[in-house]
Amino acid sequence: MWVLEIGCGTGNYGLLVSERTGASVFGVDPSWGMLVRGRERPIGQVTFIQARAEELPFRDQSFDFLFSIDVVHHLQKRRGMFAEALRVLKAGGVLCTVTESHDQLRRRFMATYFPSVTRANLARFSDVPQLVNWMRLVGFQDLEAEAFVSYEHVTPEYVEALRSKEYSVLEFVPHEEFIVGLEKLRGDLARCALVREEWHTFVWGRR
Repeated sequence: MWVLEIGCGTGNYGLLVSERTGASVFGVDPSWGMLVRGRERPIGQVTFIQARAEELPFRDQSFDFLFSIDVVHHLQKRRGMFAEALRVLKAGGVLCTVTESHDQLRRRFMATYFPSVTRANLARFSDVPQLVNWMRLVGFQDLEAEAFVSYEHVTPEYVEALRSKEYSVLEFVPHEEFIVGLEKLRGDLARCALVREEWHTFVWGRR
C-alpha cells in the first residue's frame, strides 16, 4: 500500500503508519527545517519531500491513501489541495482530512482562558460543510464527516506549551489577555485536577 501524508511536519503520524502497517509512506511539507528533523527520527520509514499541498510532485493515481491532520486551515488554496489529492489517488483510494468544526472550535479548552482564540480560529478555519462541498465539487464520492473527542489531563507540560505559544493561534491573543489567562489557568490547576476535551472531525472521501 502507498500512503501520502500532506503537511507532514517532522513526520509523527507518517512514521507511526509506516511502523505499524509496513506501508510505503511519503510525507510532503513546505518547511525544509521540519523535513530535516523528520529524517533524523529513529522509527519507521518515510520518504520526505519538500512540496506544497496544492502542487504535489507525483504522477496521477500514485497512492492508495492520503491523509492530513490539522493542516487544511493553514492553506490558502484549500479546494486546490482537494483537487490535487484526487489527482494522485488511485481509483477507489481514500482521503482523510482531520480538522475541527466551528462548533468544536468554540469548545476548545484554551478558549476558556483566552477568549480571543475562538474569534481567531473561526476566521482561520473553513467549517466542515464547506470542506465537504469542495471535495464534492472536485469529484470525491462517499463523503462522510465523523466527530471524535478524547480527554486529556491538563499537565504542567501543557501549560508550558501555552506559555511558550507552541499553539500558533495564541499569537492572536492580546498580551494582557494572555498574561491574565495564563495566571488563571495556573491557579486553577494548583487547586484541582483539570481535564480538557480534544475535539476533531475526520472528513472522508473516496476517488
